[in-house]
Amino acid sequence: MVTREQIMDRVRVRQVTIGTSRTDIFAAAVSENKTRYIVMIVINGDGTSRTVEIEKTEEDASHTMLFDNVPIPPASQVPVPEGWQFDIENPFMTLEGGTNLTAIASAGAPELTIIYWDDPEV
Repeated sequence: MVTREQIMDRVRVRQVTIGTSRTDIFAAAVSENKTRYIVMIVINGDGTSRTVEIEKTEEDASHTMLFDNVPIPPASQVPVPEGWQFDIENPFMTLEGGTNLTAIASAGAPELTIIYWDDPEV
């Protein structure tokens, strides 16, 4: 079992600009010997209303829709899933080895911030 202190040492934050075609959230798929725990996703509006889709990229390169047409009002910060309360010890999603996340914006270039940690530690 991983302790809270160990989790806090492993926490990482990544920010990516979402495009109008599939944008990988992580530079590469999760390593085969790891599990990635997602504890928070926030999408920052870029001045115009739009929607964002978030998909899981499976090991076979297929895509599974996780969050479809999330409305992003201008100049706002939208947690995904809606109403999620950040809890470092209780992630709302896991990514297995060989998987990734992608996001697609209906227009513009909103920013996505993701907070996560990996187990086992690299």
